[in-house]
Amino acid sequence: MRGALSYKQNNAMLNKILVGFAVSVLLIVLGCSDSLHQRSLLVGLQQHKAQLTPVAELLIVAGDGAMIDFRDSPATFRPNVIAEQITDEQIVYFKQANIHFATYDSSFGAVLFEARGRGIGISGASSGYLYRHQLNSDIELVTDLQQAFDRKRAAQEHHSPLDIRMVQMVEGDWGIYLETF
Repeated sequence: MRGALSYKQNNAMLNKILVGFAVSVLLIVLGCSDSLHQRSLLVGLQQHKAQLTPVAELLIVAGDGAMIDFRDSPATFRPNVIAEQITDEQIVYFKQANIHFATYDSSFGAVLFEARGRGIGISGASSGYLYRHQLNSDIELVTDLQQAFDRKRAAQEHHSPLDIRMVQMVEGDWGIYLETF
């Protein structure tokens, strides 16, 4: 047949496509220098912190592991009693603000509002807004999240995992965070 590719040509093309796909997935999972969207996180924090503060305080009182997962419909609450204290308007607001979930994470010592997340269960990145309760001493405080991330990436050994937990405090108890795993 004229114009048809040979078996070898098909395999070569398929291999190139698979390699390109794999590289794309790695860049998404591991993150790129511009993947933090630090500027949009800072702008979003200024826009949303007034609406987020009461929820952050509610999650702190509820304790470690307290969570609202906005990715589900309807939203998931842990413990269930939180559902009674969150209004439908707040849920709509959080979804419109592109907040995936909110949780009190004692390993951070803060409430995390994930605004950006990607990856799979064993490898990925999460970033968003942070409301400090008692920030743990093992969390790295930085003055510029993007620059600190870029320095860590540059110092990373080839093919080694990049486990980062960094916070850039912005105003009062509010900041932005990055966690990679």
